[in-house]
Amino acid sequence: MLKKIQLTLLIFFTTTSSYAYEIGANLTIENKTNTPMIIAIDNPNGQAPTTSPIPAHKTSLIYLKNGDNSGWLYQKAIAPFIIKDATENNKIYIKGRLVYYVGNAAWVKHSFLNAVTASDDLTVDVHYTCKNGGYSAVLDNQIIISGTPQNALSDKPFPTDLFCRGLKSSTLRGSQNDFYTPICFDNDHTRSSSIFWRKKSENIEDGQNLWEHVYTNGEEYYHLLSVNPVENVDLFQAALNRQVGDPYCETFYL
Repeated sequence: MLKKIQLTLLIFFTTTSSYAYEIGANLTIENKTNTPMIIAIDNPNGQAPTTSPIPAHKTSLIYLKNGDNSGWLYQKAIAPFIIKDATENNKIYIKGRLVYYVGNAAWVKHSFLNAVTASDDLTVDVHYTCKNGGYSAVLDNQIIISGTPQNALSDKPFPTDLFCRGLKSSTLRGSQNDFYTPICFDNDHTRSSSIFWRKKSENIEDGQNLWEHVYTNGEEYYHLLSVNPVENVDLFQAALNRQVGDPYCETFYL
């Protein structure tokens, strides 16, 4: 009887483990060009490569998964891909990586695009999220291609750093840098609450030109130190991006 219970538990945990660490990813590619293309994806964890046509002026949906059934947490898997001309010249126009990550629990799962680059005559807009996808994660990743492809992408190695960059861009408005708006890659934070306003600025050391600025959207509060007055607005905005935009858009590093 005890052996049967042990066997049942073993089967249960093996099945649960195999399922728990699987991550699904929907990769949508919208080809707005006149050129038919092909995507070739080198899937991780021993899975066969995926090759799929990307017709001109069409939107293609490809379902992918990480293929991880190791049962280990803190696992990342990388699926590099290229998008090339569908004709015999096989010019590579775009390359990038689809990254999967299992965090500190079976319900902490991510999938995002990373290091996507294109040839000079193409514009590539990407959408993904750095948010946790949850236990049964199937996350949406999108690539929108526009332009007139002519030249091949110059061959450059992928960066060694691996991270989910949540912040896409930001705006800073007001004579006193009063309003800061971060825009995330998932476009889910472009709501009114994404506008942060400068709640206060005060000198934190008597006789020193060091000031603390507090920005809030009414829910979160972020603190930034700077000299005052702010002479270089670009540097100030870059500091806001690191201090406010990155945590708000959930940027994280692996």
